Amino acid sequence: GTISYQRNTTANTNDYVYWSSPVNTVNTPTGFIYTWDADIPNSNGGEGNWVGAANVPMLSGVGYIMRNIFSRNFIGVPRNGVIQPAINRGTYTGPDYLGTNGTTITRFSDNWNLVGNPYPSSIDAVDFINLNTNIEGAVRLWTHATPVSTAIPNSFYGSFSANYTPNDYITYNALGTVSGPAGFNGFIAGGQSFLVNMLDGAPTTETVTFNNSLRSRSYDNSQFYRTANRNENNTLSNERHRLWLDISNTNAISDRTLIGYTTNATLEKDRTFDAVIGVKPGVLKIYSLIGTDKMTIQGRPVPFDDKDKVKIGFNVPAPGSYTLAIAAADGLLEENQEIYVEDLELNFTHNLRLAPYYFHANNAGENNNRFIIKYKLENKSNEDDITNNEVLIFNNNSGININIGNIENAEITIHDIQGKLLYKNQNSTEREITINTIHKNDQTLIIQIKDRKNNKVISKKHLY
Repeated sequence: GTISYQRNTTANTNDYVYWSSPVNTVNTPTGFIYTWDADIPNSNGGEGNWVGAANVPMLSGVGYIMRNIFSRNFIGVPRNGVIQPAINRGTYTGPDYLGTNGTTITRFSDNWNLVGNPYPSSIDAVDFINLNTNIEGAVRLWTHATPVSTAIPNSFYGSFSANYTPNDYITYNALGTVSGPAGFNGFIAGGQSFLVNMLDGAPTTETVTFNNSLRSRSYDNSQFYRTANRNENNTLSNERHRLWLDISNTNAISDRTLIGYTTNATLEKDRTFDAVIGVKPGVLKIYSLIGTDKMTIQGRPVPFDDKDKVKIGFNVPAPGSYTLAIAAADGLLEENQEIYVEDLELNFTHNLRLAPYYFHANNAGENNNRFIIKYKLENKSNEDDITNNEVLIFNNNSGININIGNIENAEITIHDIQGKLLYKNQNSTEREITINTIHKNDQTLIIQIKDRKNNKVISKKHLY
């Protein structure tokens, strides 16, 4: 029979909502309505672009984006059974190159497809990934958490007066979601569309499959469009030990990556545990590396080995101060396991359990050779913990008093908990200094003292 299926979203002016129809014989409305075509030429010298789709039939399993369409009432016969929308990929399989607008085009850029849950009920994202082996093992859902801005660089498919940030896509696979353990719950709601990336290769048209095995009455169907503070899909029973890392700048703009150890993952590229990422010039990004491939999610094998090392890359829009920090962790990595970042450029190691790591990027752009995440120190003499006896920090009536003990040449920096630089002294030779330029506000500060002569560092949290 016929159903009336109402979906409401919470959004702001100029937001795009990613829709799919759960019923037959429904048209898109008029306005700014688009679907995606992977292999049509775009204005940036590559393939893939949005195609106008106003007032056309909403095809089964196909995704549509609609600006300022925040509620929809779908009336019709509900879709059911096997549904197989077409997906395709373009012609490019070579190395990365810069498009005409300066944005990087990769071999994955012309493989994107916008599909959608064709049912009124939710589907399990991991089951969908496992069923469709011709796509990368991840799905991406749009959140529009960031306003459109002229400061955001252009996309790989064209140039615009203002842009949306690609950081607003949730990436989810069998290891989890980049946003964290309390983000997307793993169930794609009825009426929701999402992006998939077809595995790279020669140009072709294939299909993805939706069927009733992806559905269950017990699945949550309420998490639509934006992230919500719900627990993850608890049907995932694999062993998992995960670490979410953030990079942020002094304006509190950040990006996140996920590294995890789980059943059936390997050190090679695994379809359902590893998810690639594209890096745009001018956009803050952090990622791990498998060879030269940049991964927003990387799965590694269990049992967890504390001798493991993971190479970390980043992209910064400008030279300046940045912060690397633990955003969340679970499993064996949640509390007792030490987590270090090794800075190969400065030749020392910092314990991220004690405090975030503050560093300076000398140049804008990518750096894939500076940081390594590790869990064990090979040589105790290289540890970044100047003994606590050497450094005393206390408050007095004049400000923050720092006694650097026997350190002959110290670099002292103070940040607030958001990563903003409040104080820097690059060459302190005095044994004791008082800092009176920071307003006392019962706030937690991160004080970092580097022994420049011996190349050791200590980071301490301090209340002032």
